[in-house]
Amino acid sequence: MKVRDDPQKGKKGNEFKGLAAGANYRRMARLLGMGEDFYRRGIGCYAVDAGMKALDLGCGPGALSYALAETAHPDSEITGIDISDDQLDYARMYAPRFSCKLSFEKISMDELPYSDGSFDLAISSMAIHETPPEIRRAAIKETARILKHGGKFIYIDWSKP
Repeated sequence: MKVRDDPQKGKKGNEFKGLAAGANYRRMARLLGMGEDFYRRGIGCYAVDAGMKALDLGCGPGALSYALAETAHPDSEITGIDISDDQLDYARMYAPRFSCKLSFEKISMDELPYSDGSFDLAISSMAIHETPPEIRRAAIKETARILKHGGKFIYIDWSKP
């Protein structure tokens, strides 16, 4: 079940909770063709090297973060952010399997609490389309702000910003 925020309370986007979150979300994503290989293909040959920092916007249960973490250097950092506690709880369960520093935080993608130019890479998959247009635009602006000069943004979605 999808739970939508009350539009009168400043809707940020769809928050996946309960049966719509975690393992069930990942099962549904696999049925729709978005299993582990989908995320690996999205990352391509990009790797997070020593000292680099990456941010996964709308990380959900962590699949894209995991795909990036598979090849990340042990001295790198990957942070996944989402507005759903249930998705984040699931993602955190598997973070210790990876050698890099992999963490998951409850943060909205349109209000990033990070300094300008603090990340080498930003990634997002199948999350931005779950937000209203004004949140999408703010998220893209925030992403540009937190990326270092020459930083990369890997964006996998089907909605216009």
